[in-house]
Amino acid sequence: MLTEHQLISELAQIAEASEVVGQRTRNIYLGAGWFNEDQQNILMQGYQALKANPTINDIYVPLLNQYGGQVIEADGDFEPDFEWGTMTYKADITAMNNADLIVAFIDAADPDSGTAFEVGYMTASNKPAILVTVGDRNEHPVNLMLSYGAVSNVDLATEGFAALEKFDFTNIAMKKWTGAIL
Repeated sequence: MLTEHQLISELAQIAEASEVVGQRTRNIYLGAGWFNEDQQNILMQGYQALKANPTINDIYVPLLNQYGGQVIEADGDFEPDFEWGTMTYKADITAMNNADLIVAFIDAADPDSGTAFEVGYMTASNKPAILVTVGDRNEHPVNLMLSYGAVSNVDLATEGFAALEKFDFTNIAMKKWTGAIL
């Protein structure tokens, strides 16, 4: 598993390496957990696929925008405090207010509560939520507030990351949820 510093470095490299493709129009808030190796891989591959999508102008990645550039590491180098937490939270709220929609990566076996909050916030703000799931949706049911709350969804198990490169974020097609729910 990568350290937070390593993950941030990998994400920054993806951002720098991406080329402008076509007319980009939508600003995306990218919600995703990054607390285990699988989530980190999903985040990096998904971010890279989204950067290649010609209908996206900008992608806000919360992990790349933490207050003061501080990161939490297992070695105890930085321990989050009230100021860091408050300012990071406010920056993310501002970014969600500025975004056109959210793309949320959900690990069906281990959903992140922060990502669920972000989907709820965006939905309550009348902004579309696109749910991207990894894992078996039937073996690991997804909460109905997430699964039914999204206007569209991508199942990485059947569609792969290429679906994110081709997804039309300027004309979002409604897509019915398939899979079990809680």
